[in-house]
Amino acid sequence: METRAKYVAVGAFVLTVAGLLLGFAFWLGLSSLTDRGDRYLIYFDGAVTGLQSGSQVRYRGIPVGQVSDIRVDPANIERVRVMIEVDPETPLRDDSFAMLQLAGLTGGSFVQISGGSQDAAMPTIPIGEDYPVIESQPSTLDSLTEQAPDLLAQLLAVTNQAADLLSDDNLDSVNRILSNAESISSDLSGQTEVIAATTDRVGGLMMNLDSLVTEFRVDVARISDRLDTILTSADDGLTLFQDEAGATSAAARELLASAEQAANSLNTIVSAAGPGLEDFANTGLYEFTIMTTELRDLARNLSRVIEQIERSPTQFLLGPRGGTGVPVE
Repeated sequence: METRAKYVAVGAFVLTVAGLLLGFAFWLGLSSLTDRGDRYLIYFDGAVTGLQSGSQVRYRGIPVGQVSDIRVDPANIERVRVMIEVDPETPLRDDSFAMLQLAGLTGGSFVQISGGSQDAAMPTIPIGEDYPVIESQPSTLDSLTEQAPDLLAQLLAVTNQAADLLSDDNLDSVNRILSNAESISSDLSGQTEVIAATTDRVGGLMMNLDSLVTEFRVDVARISDRLDTILTSADDGLTLFQDEAGATSAAARELLASAEQAANSLNTIVSAAGPGLEDFANTGLYEFTIMTTELRDLARNLSRVIEQIERSPTQFLLGPRGGTGVPVE
């Protein structure tokens, strides 16, 4: 009897533990179903290598959820549809964006969500979708993968150019250049005294040149002062000459007026003499007429001379520029 009692106790204990395990498993499954989190969709245009269901989702580096489903988009086979489940308290916004990041050196990937401003709206559900959509951006890994062929091609080109540059002929040329530079350096080291002497001579020449320049400046200053004095004297002489030319012009006008008055008086006398001068007209009128004509010519010449003196006394006395003497009418 005692043996049967022990078996019954052991069986009851086993059944109790099994029931507890089944209840815990049921509670755990129910908890996972009820605490699933908010779902969002992300569409990636490139490959999602290393990403799988259960991969981590991070918001600014903080774990907030996991990837629940990955598949090719049925509506567009050129992109991948990724469904994520995140904590409902995650502050996702309409301007947030997602990208793939490498999870260390293991080769796995995770979804990194960045961006999102404080005043932006919550993500919306587009037409034809069941969940809100988060925009995606190319990851650093994608950029490196796309640029890898170009980088390799450039690396090969640089390697080929380096091989051409380091060819035997070029190395021989470089060695010759170094040998020539060494010989030139040796020659220069032997000419140190000559170079020093040449430097001293150049220094002395520069000092002499500075002295000559200084003396030249002094001479130029003296010549400039003399020219100023000469020009001042010339201005004073021209002023005095203009005053004297004005007085001469006035005297010449008075002389012209007297000559005209004398000619008029002579004409009056001749007219009054009338018939009494008939004999004179027959014998000496020709000579008198010539004299009268010459007097009138003299008056006209004096008039032109006076006008020229009034226009330009300096030119009348000194002559036109480029020539000398008084102009002849």
